Amino acid sequence: MNATGIEHRKLDFIQHFLKINEASSLDKFEALLIDERKRQLEFQMRNPMTQEQFERTIDNAEEDN
Repeated sequence: MNATGIEHRKLDFIQHFLKINEASSLDKFEALLIDERKRQLEFQMRNPMTQEQFERTIDNAEEDN
């Protein structure tokens, strides 16, 4: 899937998410986000960036400013 498709899906999801009025539904989404962030951090700890990746990340961040 291309970046535009992903961005569209994110915006569509957020629009639907903002209409949720049930606290229990929000609790489920919060738990899901916490679990996903934990998985991402664990992956990053097992697979650290190379020096080249680190420098590329810094270069990209500087270009964004």
